[in-house]
Amino acid sequence: VNPDFLDFFLNQARQGANDTSRIPECATHKECTAVRSVTTAEGETDLLVMYNIDYEALPTAILIENKIRARFQPDQPARYRKRGDEGKGNKWSGYWTCLVAHTKYTSEKGDFDAVVSLESLLDFFAARTDKRSRFRAEVLAQMIQKYEATGIQRIDEGMTRFRASYASECARVFKPGQWIYDKARDAWWDDSWFFFRCASWPKDVQIRHQARTGCVDLIFPIPEKSSLLLIEEKWLSRPLHAQERKIRVVPVGNNKHAIQTCVPRVGDFHSDTPLPEFGEFFAAIEFLGTLYEEYSSLLPESLRI
Repeated sequence: VNPDFLDFFLNQARQGANDTSRIPECATHKECTAVRSVTTAEGETDLLVMYNIDYEALPTAILIENKIRARFQPDQPARYRKRGDEGKGNKWSGYWTCLVAHTKYTSEKGDFDAVVSLESLLDFFAARTDKRSRFRAEVLAQMIQKYEATGIQRIDEGMTRFRASYASECARVFKPGQWIYDKARDAWWDDSWFFFRCASWPKDVQIRHQARTGCVDLIFPIPEKSSLLLIEEKWLSRPLHAQERKIRVVPVGNNKHAIQTCVPRVGDFHSDTPLPEFGEFFAAIEFLGTLYEEYSSLLPESLRI
């Protein structure tokens, strides 16, 4: 809704527009509205922008689809047009649809009126020194990095079924409210990490199950590992028969550490039936949750349950 940014966005959109006459300039900067996630019977608009608001005539609408890695849903550009047509004459005088994505995505832009690249948005905010612009530039850089790491992620039916089976087993095994876990969703071919946490846990403490490798990590947002090594030492000092599982302390990224245990690896994510290893997975998750509760007092105060 910033006037300078709106003008910049309109100019960028015209450069790659199918028909520039569909993209009117901003005649008045008095008001501009932007609403996230607007849903109708024809689906969701990621961002609905209205400009040229003067209360004597209907404004112009921009219906924006934001893409990082996900592929287009069936007829997605056409459904954006249907939503635009639905509002024409009663909510806005005219509209245009816009895809915001990585430049390498533009070859698949479909029937959107215009494309604005993430890279151009990054350039706009990176050239400014205020705190808000720096924050936005950082977020955009992360989005670009995500895309460049894997490209467009296409939905994989086998992995999607596996994740649905996993969520179904969680609902069956865990008591209501016991764990917060990933729900079923569309997944790409190697979308094989699953996350768990308890509502009573401090922020950013979570369990990650890497199904392909068999690693189950209780992750803490701490750059140093001394307190976790103390927990490991306490656990290893138990009699051998009381050591239900082997654990070790491992780094996670640059600023986190985890207590890790292992379960059987999943070698096939495309089976139509639930795998027997689910019981092993849940036992490991319960074990790490219990370990956390038992040794919580050894952690920095901000990470105690």
